[in-house]
Amino acid sequence: MIAKPKEFYRGIFMLAAFSIVFASFMSPVFNGKNGLDFLDNFYNSISKSSSYYVPKLKKSAEKFSGNMIKVSLELGKQDAETALQMFNAIGVKPIKTADQISIEADMKLILDALLIDADLMVANDGAKLKEKYGIDEKRAMFTWWKVAGEIDKKLKKQDKFKEAIMFDSVKKKGIEQAYNYYGVKMEKAQDKIILMSLSLIFYVIYTIWYGYSILFIFEGIGLKIGH
Repeated sequence: MIAKPKEFYRGIFMLAAFSIVFASFMSPVFNGKNGLDFLDNFYNSISKSSSYYVPKLKKSAEKFSGNMIKVSLELGKQDAETALQMFNAIGVKPIKTADQISIEADMKLILDALLIDADLMVANDGAKLKEKYGIDEKRAMFTWWKVAGEIDKKLKKQDKFKEAIMFDSVKKKGIEQAYNYYGVKMEKAQDKIILMSLSLIFYVIYTIWYGYSILFIFEGIGLKIGH
């Protein structure tokens, strides 16, 4: 039984309109993508820009020029083979024994290689990494991620904490960011302020719209919400 027809049919109309907009939003009308995927990619692009620290990391790496490090890295058989190939490509000559490789090199030489490759991934230019190392670009970056983590761990055991922190920062803020956002176009928030504002306004209005449509339907059938 409908207790308040006016409220009930108002709610039904609002819910029907909500459903039409929702169906349109979930259709591939945004360059072949639905609205959810479009906005997800859009905000990923914005967050990629805000989490881009490679230029700052390159500047921080300058202070380690001439700082020689000597470490043995335990990477596992497959990663050790890949790392050996990659180190040779950047001019570091490691010694491999079983699943371990030992390196002795200028710390900045290694940091520069990691950050240059991270920048290529940020630019979505994986083809250059493939050409450089002869392996899949994501595989190469994953290997650098493991290498940076191992160097960080081994330097801490040598009480070289400043050096270890630098490799940890490159791993987390450089390599991880580049790997996770690979394939995502980087956009600056200030360049997309209008679209950001419209999407947030739409979200607020749409959420309230749905809430009121349910409220009117409940009121129409005589239900009351109280405490």
